[in-house]
Amino acid sequence: MKAGRNDPCPCGSGRKYKKCCLRHEEEQRLEVRAKRDAGVAAASPPVTREVDEPLSEREQSLNRVWGRIGGNEKLTTAEMDELLDELLALEETEEWCEVMNNFARRGHEDLPGVFRRIAGAVPHTKETALGFFYWAAAEKLLTRGYVDVLPEVGAGVRRLDAESYAYDAVLNVAEIFLAADMEGEALKTVEHFFSIARDDRDLLGGAANEMAEWVFLLRIGRAIRQPDTPSREPVDIAHDLTIGIEEETSEDYARRAAEIATGHLPTSEWTRSQFDLLPDGIPEDAAHLETFSSTVRLAHELWIEADCSPGRSLRGLIYLVDALEAEYESSREKHPKFTNLLDCLRPKGITRRINAFCGEVFGVNPPRALLLLEAHDSLRRFAATRGLISETEENSVKPILARLIESLRSKYFPPARPAT
Repeated sequence: MKAGRNDPCPCGSGRKYKKCCLRHEEEQRLEVRAKRDAGVAAASPPVTREVDEPLSEREQSLNRVWGRIGGNEKLTTAEMDELLDELLALEETEEWCEVMNNFARRGHEDLPGVFRRIAGAVPHTKETALGFFYWAAAEKLLTRGYVDVLPEVGAGVRRLDAESYAYDAVLNVAEIFLAADMEGEALKTVEHFFSIARDDRDLLGGAANEMAEWVFLLRIGRAIRQPDTPSREPVDIAHDLTIGIEEETSEDYARRAAEIATGHLPTSEWTRSQFDLLPDGIPEDAAHLETFSSTVRLAHELWIEADCSPGRSLRGLIYLVDALEAEYESSREKHPKFTNLLDCLRPKGITRRINAFCGEVFGVNPPRALLLLEAHDSLRRFAATRGLISETEENSVKPILARLIESLRSKYFPPARPAT
């Protein structure tokens, strides 16, 4: 028996079917429908119906339009705009993200215009699934150089409510904002949706904690940036960092971050041991706090010395810690490969780590790959200037990181260009 939209997903994820595997199945049906209308034999019809039940006129029109959008026929920008007119008139419901993806793939000359037309005309409801559309729009606009349009994406996605938002889309849009060096947009977005995610019973238990971490890290970045922070008391900064996320955030972590941001935490010369992931002789919880402290202090110093955006740096560094801890856990029964954050600066394994954490060959999540690679490179420069790695060690990893970053940027992050 096929699961209903509100039934538990058959895959066992714990989420409702509509929030989990349903979209993948709908995408497969869309592909089948496109191939059928392009004249390619399909294994099954795109819509489940009785054998002799005819398609309605609207369904026939949708199949024809989607067959052209998803097929192999060459289309001009004008022809794509005509197809978009038809889709808007037919009030298509859940496939607007595929319009952005297909029009970008086909080289539409005015993607900002496509985005604005859809965002302005389509209702922001549960049925239209615009959360995924905004995710696709942010990604395609960024990778086509339309950075100046991203604030409009932020304003649009924040029009979604508890019924119409999509959790994964929110975090991916925030990640895209960070890759575009727009910490403010990222913070506004995750703050807007945190209480919605906390109350969303369709999500797994850790989802609210994940979004709370995003809010917390970006607020730390904001506190580091603000020129009046050093004149304020750490207790006040710690309070600001945890407003609305008190249940999900440790007071110890907030206080430590506030002490670093205000300069009240006594500091010493950097040593390699400060980057130990699980230092000997102290409980695991305390070890995690010390690792967190080192990453916040590092983000603070990168901001002061190199003008690196602190929220962006901190998000990337925490990703790096997460990636190394995952590698540590997977190998601890044999022989732990990584016990110190600086171990990531060994040339061997960097590409594997990026692929494992972000998707093969940057294909799944280029913004996350950029944040993670930049974290590697920032740590490399910082460790070299502090004498924490040798010149030989730096020279062995520097060209590898430069090549990977340049390859990623040239493929996915072109120079910014004005929207038409």
